[in-house]
Amino acid sequence: MDQLNDDSTPSSPGRKPLLVGLLVDVSGSMSEKIKNEAGESSTRLQTLQNSIDDLIIRARQYCESRDEDPATTFHFFCLGFGFGNVLSRACGRDVPGVRNLLAIDSDKDVVVDAKELLDNWKVYRANIISLTRDMLGATPMVEAFTRAESIFKSVFTPYRYRDQPILLIVSDGFPTDPPDAGPELVRHAAKRLQDSGVIIVSCYVTSNDVVEKRVLYATPRPEWDDAARLMFDCASLLPTHSLFRSHLAEYEWEAKEGARLFAQINQSDYLSEFMQLGHLNAKTHSV
Repeated sequence: MDQLNDDSTPSSPGRKPLLVGLLVDVSGSMSEKIKNEAGESSTRLQTLQNSIDDLIIRARQYCESRDEDPATTFHFFCLGFGFGNVLSRACGRDVPGVRNLLAIDSDKDVVVDAKELLDNWKVYRANIISLTRDMLGATPMVEAFTRAESIFKSVFTPYRYRDQPILLIVSDGFPTDPPDAGPELVRHAAKRLQDSGVIIVSCYVTSNDVVEKRVLYATPRPEWDDAARLMFDCASLLPTHSLFRSHLAEYEWEAKEGARLFAQINQSDYLSEFMQLGHLNAKTHSV
């Protein structure tokens, strides 16, 4: 587990891992339900937890099948935003709105290598579950982006990591900080990350059909609401690397010319598929 400002050498000579971050919306709106293709429903938060589990399983299977050292594949951090609900306040718990989900018994910003994550996933998963009592609060998206930006600035160097770092954000796109300027501040924070070389993959979680299923768009549609437009604006352009497109094609995603890495997620199957883009980029560049 790496503390921030640790500029140590890569995990093994000649092999650099990819740096991947995940911003997870755990605010009150994530208690709403979405369905999967089988017609079964679960809360958005439960769906997200299942998708992270699936991501870990796939990463472990890949490393085992290739006899890869996970520590040289990717390093990972995960921030949850939306802590501090009514019960938290009633019980007198001073809970920050944004928390590092992989920080055990603390709220330090840590980055975990894939070997540590895979070997101890049960411990990290239990820690995340223990934090659920304080989830379902407001949606401090600006604060979450700003904290992710701080981690990338403190940790990423071309000497230690390869390629462009990736940030996945999963949210319904309704920031609460501050109400009069929150969306624009979110856009500015996302733009700063993109300008620094970070690829942003944006998963817009909704219970409604806002866009066509499994389609990536190059421009926003006139009928989109403010939340969908915000999440679209935060997304990076789909990289020209064929491996991204091959993965999307495998699951029958259609990418328009000049498409952005933005997808509506109103079925749990789609979330799992789209979140694999970060893991895909990590594993395909490790060979």
